[in-house]
Amino acid sequence: MTGLNLNTSITGDRVVLNRALRVVYNWISELLSDLVGVHLLGPAFALAMLEFQSFEEDWTEGSLTHPPTVMRFSLIQDELRDLGWLDAVLGPRHLWAEVQPHSPKALVAGWPLDKRLIELVAAKIPTYFATCQEVVRNVFSARAFGPANFNADDAELRSLLECYLPPAERVRPDGTATPFPPESIINSCWLFWAEGTPGWSDHQDDRYESRALLGRLLFKALELSRIRSRMS
Repeated sequence: MTGLNLNTSITGDRVVLNRALRVVYNWISELLSDLVGVHLLGPAFALAMLEFQSFEEDWTEGSLTHPPTVMRFSLIQDELRDLGWLDAVLGPRHLWAEVQPHSPKALVAGWPLDKRLIELVAAKIPTYFATCQEVVRNVFSARAFGPANFNADDAELRSLLECYLPPAERVRPDGTATPFPPESIINSCWLFWAEGTPGWSDHQDDRYESRALLGRLLFKALELSRIRSRMS
């Protein structure tokens, strides 16, 4: 693969070269998946990733199958910013701290081969970020859901959650109801959770109970929204 400098002085033979290329393919697959997640679900995907990765001790360490977590979040951050989610949703709620770009480590001759390959790929893979972003943006270029759509529903979604009601549909002044988009429902619930479930004073001391209750409201809202969409 052009630009990675994977030559025999590093890899030793073709078998190891193929191993190095497998790392590249694995990492690009993960990065593309992250970008797709951002385009599908916006902040909800990023917050879910953040919670899942919070148990990881070292965000700078890559593996044969996954790029360093800090690298993944740096790319996720760039895409959130490009789509407007950082400025319109996460920033105003103070739910995102700026992620610094990954700094590759200098190769050490005594390292095991796999570690040297991982760090070599880590130093070069950011040069493919722009191509990955271009591919995913082209695929989702016609997608309508974005910060403006979510913010238009946000106040009503939040008021329903604060009242322990499934945020499934908006009620118009004439009494008719239309379903919220599933993306808005999912983002509303994740943001509500990330902000500490404001208004749920009876559950503030038990995050496990709050999480279970919010999960039930989320699944019920998605179910009701789907039923309403089929009826309309």
